[in-house]
This record gives sequence, structure tokens and C-alpha cells, in this order.
Amino acid sequence: MVSSSCTIDEIGPEERMLVKYSGGIHYTDCFLIQTHRNSMANLKIKLKNCNVELPDDVGNFILSTGCGSGKTYWLERFILAHYMEGMLIVVDSIVSANTLYYDLQNLLGLAATDMMLIHSQADYDVLNEYANNPEEVTKKKVLIMTNVRLYTEYPPVYLLYNKNGVVLSSFDGDWKKLMNNPNTRRWIIIDEIPGFIQKYATISKLHLGVLGEDAGNGEYKAKEFVAMRKDYNTFIAHTDTAWFNTATTLGLLKTDTALSIIESEYSNMIKVQGNAVIQFSPCDFQTNNSLVLIMEGAGDVLFKDSSIYKLIDIPQKYRAKADFHSFYVPNLNRRNNKHQELIKSMVQSVIAILSSVKGKTLIACWNDFKSEDNGITSNAQSSNDSALVASLSDELAKTNISQDFYSIIYYGSAESKAVNDFKDYSNIILLGKWSLPVSTSSEKFNKAFLTNTTLTRYMLWEYVQLITRIAIRQDMDINVFYTDDHNRDFIQTLEKYFNQNILDIPEEHIDWRDKVRKLNNGKRVVSQIERLSQRFPYIPQMIVEGNQNKTINVSLKEVNNLIGKNKKRRDYKLLISILQKFGISLVLQ
Repeated sequence: MVSSSCTIDEIGPEERMLVKYSGGIHYTDCFLIQTHRNSMANLKIKLKNCNVELPDDVGNFILSTGCGSGKTYWLERFILAHYMEGMLIVVDSIVSANTLYYDLQNLLGLAATDMMLIHSQADYDVLNEYANNPEEVTKKKVLIMTNVRLYTEYPPVYLLYNKNGVVLSSFDGDWKKLMNNPNTRRWIIIDEIPGFIQKYATISKLHLGVLGEDAGNGEYKAKEFVAMRKDYNTFIAHTDTAWFNTATTLGLLKTDTALSIIESEYSNMIKVQGNAVIQFSPCDFQTNNSLVLIMEGAGDVLFKDSSIYKLIDIPQKYRAKADFHSFYVPNLNRRNNKHQELIKSMVQSVIAILSSVKGKTLIACWNDFKSEDNGITSNAQSSNDSALVASLSDELAKTNISQDFYSIIYYGSAESKAVNDFKDYSNIILLGKWSLPVSTSSEKFNKAFLTNTTLTRYMLWEYVQLITRIAIRQDMDINVFYTDDHNRDFIQTLEKYFNQNILDIPEEHIDWRDKVRKLNNGKRVVSQIERLSQRFPYIPQMIVEGNQNKTINVSLKEVNNLIGKNKKRRDYKLLISILQKFGISLVLQ
């Protein structure tokens, strides 16, 4: 290990600190406690709401701080104290990356030559150096990048650090070897849980065919690496389906990395229905050589029994009060076909609330009436893309309520987490219950972090992220208005979390739709079962409980009336088969 060049003692935020490095002298406000690296002493972090102590300065940690705890302030000072050791800082957005870079350079005096800012809107010269001289990137003491790059870039270029540079070659997917490389950056700090995980590369069956050869016995295997590279350059590299831009050095390294992984995983990839995917994950960043620190305000909600990440929890995250208020909207149902009538009812309820409160109000609603919300592996979009947001905005614009006093977003949008745009808003309206299927949320999260998060925990995290976009992150009291279709136990959990700093998770709610979707072709009959349940309302509960023994006798005509199509008995074969798996015998007379 390389020893830190100075020791920093705890001082007050009004005092000044002198930090001496070979690169110069910097004066800055101090908001941290830190000891020599070689001492293996605890890493101490001073935040607004408390002091935090990590049990070691290597390994994988989740720091659950609460939103608005001052972690960004601490992070900037921590970078200044340790940048000589090699740091990777991952943030949630381009704006956050630019702000951090500006503060470090212009407020704290860190030289621009010691840093590199990596995102899609970075300066051309920076991106050109990154793409064509990746070895030079490994000399930079501090890399600041957006979290999407954590999964779509060539890992060694941002994980390895040496003041003289590192010789780069293709990455074979051996993360254990990479993360314990002696040149791995000493500090890897991720600000906020990545909202989505992008694929590194998508490999079509055609590509696999080009890169494979007959192994005999009807099996196929990958060609030798050199042969794969040759065939890739001949048949794929210059097509619209090329994985990367091979005109750059970085693109060649990324391509060779994909080829190396295909070489070792070919037998598994060829068996996959549809395209094969190369995807990196947060569970890959296991290390005994570096400190991987994910700073997540509601980390205590998400991380349960992780086999990789140790949870460091702050006992009192919020000091302000959140008052919760239920309100009623007639016929509130995401699958309501009378959209215009429901929108008018929504608007009337919103007007009543806006007229009764002080300060600005954030309104959150569904994306649309029938679309599915997204989870950990999906790319969040701007709320401007929401049809329902547009409709509500149009209707509210016709009223005498000033648009300066409210904003509208949809659940799961980019604005629902990790932004400060609404920090001066005193109120939030939750317009309709937000729900996520297991397959796009908790299950994928658990796979990504090797943890044991339930769907209820994942939804609670989404709600906490959303609510903390407003003024409670500024230690100001807030009002939370929620439609009465929300589960009361779930709302009480939120109340305890914000007002008592108690995490009391209710019994897991099982959505019958998720149980059906998990079955082969189950997704195809969910809507049919929903319509059938209008006539037989006990079906959902029977699916949840399972192991039923129930026969439903109903005429083919009545089923057709419910489902809305003139079908034959044979057209309901799949529906009958799926219901039978839950002990429900559907007999069409």
C-alpha cells in the first residue's frame, strides 16, 4: 500500500486546513476526519446529522446517510485529501459531474491536469484523449464519470491507476483479478445507487455464428481469439451492428474485451434464446485492495443481508417532520378506460390541495394509464415524455393556479430520484399508487448487488427517493398527500421512517400478476385474468395463496364478453393451462 502523505485531524468547519502535497499547497475548509492509510485505522466521516465510522479502509460498503446529509461537501474535501492515491468518483448525472469538477478546480484548487471528466458532453479534447490514448487516462489522479459509464466502458481504463500509466490489454471478464490488481484505484466512490444498468454489448445469434465453429456432435464452440478478431473485423466491424467504434484505441480494447468474454462464455451464450448480453454489475466490484463506497441516502431500506456490501447506517437521518394526508379521487384505476373523465377528477383533487397549502408543490403520477414502470435495469426518461403528465399539465394550465407553484413528474422518471431541482418545495402529491413488478425491480436489484431486498423494500426505497426530492432534505417540514388507493400499512412505514427514524417493513405484499408472469408465457394471459376477475373477484387471492382446488363453470359467451373478443374454446387453452397451475379449473360451457 502507498501511504497517504498527510494526517488530517478533526477541526471545526469554520477553521482552515493546510494540505501539503508534491503538487502544491491547498487551503480549504475541513469537514472530515482521516488518518494515515498505513495505520489501517478506521475511516471517519463527519456529516451534518452525525459522525460515521467505517470499520476498515478497504472492502465494499454502503453508507446510508439520509438525503441532504452533506455527503457531497464531505466528498469534495475527501478527494482533496486523498487524490494522490488514485480515485474514481461516480455520480448520477452530467450536471453532478460538472459541478464536482468545477468545485474541485475553482473552489478547492485541485489542478485540472490531475483530473479527467468523463461523460458524453465532456470537452472534445478530453473525449479524444480518452478514446485514443487510454493509457494516459490511467495516469489521472482523479476520474469523475457518470454512473452509466461504469457498465458500458472498458473497466481497466477507469479502475487502474499509476502515475506512469498502465499497459492496457483486453479484459477477459475476471473481475476478481482486476479488482485486486495492485494498480487498482485506491478509492472508488459511487454517489447514489445507479438508477439503471446498461448492457456492455449485445451479441446477436448471427454474430455468434460468425465467431463460432462446429465442435462436432451437433455442438458449436468459439473460434480461437485471433480468428474471432479477424472475422469480426471482416464481417461485423464496419456494419451498423458493430458493438463499438474500432477506429479508436479504446474501441479496439472494448471489442477485444467482448471477444475475450465470448471466447470463455460461448457455450452458454449460444444456448440463450434471442440475443446474448454481456453485462457488468455492482457485484463485480468486490475488492480487498480498495475502498468501494456507495453513498446511498436510503441504503438501509435496500440492503438486507448483502454478501458483498457492508451496510453502515446512520440512526437519525431526518430531523424535519413529514405530515401525511390521504385524499380521494373517484374511480382511480390505472387501467380505467375513461381517461379524460379520470384526468378531470385528478385535476379537481389537485386544485383543492394546491389551494389549501403554502409553498410549492411537486405532483407525481403514473407515466400513463397502461404502461409499465421501470426498475433497476431500465433507463429513466424525462417527465416530458409522459402522456399523462402532459394531459395534467394542459388541464391545470386552464385554471387560475399559477404554474410557478407546482411541477409535475411521473413515477420512475429521471426527476424522481437523485436531483435537487425541487429542494425548496414544501409539498408533494402522490397521484395514484405506484407499483412495480418483481421482474423489473427487486429481483434484478438483488442479482446486481447479491442482496436480499423484497419488493416492498424496493418500492419503499422508490418512495423515499421521491419524497426526499423536496424540502425535507433541507431539514424543513413537508406535507405528503397520497391517494387512498395506497396501502395504509405501507404509508405508516413511510411515516415511521421519516418521523421516527424507524424502519418497520410490513409483511411482503405479493402481486398475483408477478406470480403469473414468472410462468412460461404467463405474461400473455395477465390481462385476460384481470378481466375474468371482474366476474370472479376471488381469483387473484387464490393465485397468491396457490395450491387451490376450485372449479369455475362459465359460458364461453360470458368469457368472450369479459375479454372482448369472439374466441373459440381452443383460443383459451393457454389461459386454462395457467390457471390450472394454481389449482383453478376453468370449464367453458
